[in-house]
Amino acid sequence: MNELEYKYVVNVERREKAKRVDPNTKAALQQAGMINAHGKLKIPGISAKMLKIMKMEYVNCPVLDREIQFVQCYVCANFRSRINSAVRCLGENLEPADDSVSEENSSMVAAALKMMSDRKSDAKDADGGS
Repeated sequence: MNELEYKYVVNVERREKAKRVDPNTKAALQQAGMINAHGKLKIPGISAKMLKIMKMEYVNCPVLDREIQFVQCYVCANFRSRINSAVRCLGENLEPADDSVSEENSSMVAAALKMMSDRKSDAKDADGGS
C-alpha cells in the first residue's frame, strides 16, 4: 500500500466559537455547489454534526501563510489526509484557473468539484453501477 505524499504536517487547533468564512471563500464554495440555497454549508459524505465541529477548527496554512478555517483546508487541492489532529498538506502553490477568481479559491473550487465527482462515482460503484 502506497503512502500519500505530503510536504507539511499542520496541527489542527480548536476554538470556542466558529470563525466566519471570508466572502471570497464562501463564493468559491457556492460556485462548487457546497453551499445550498439557504446559505448552509453541505459537503457530500460529511454529517451536519461533523461540519459543526469542523467549523470550530482552524489551521495555520503553510501555503497561504495565514490562519484558515479547517473547512477551507479540507476542500483545498493540497489536502491529503487528516490523522488525529494533524493535516498532511502537499504544499504546492495554488495556481489560478481564471483571472476573475483569486488563486486560492480557484484551486479550492477545482478540488471541491473533483472530490464531489469522486464521491458520486464511488457511491455509484458501491450500488453496482446502476
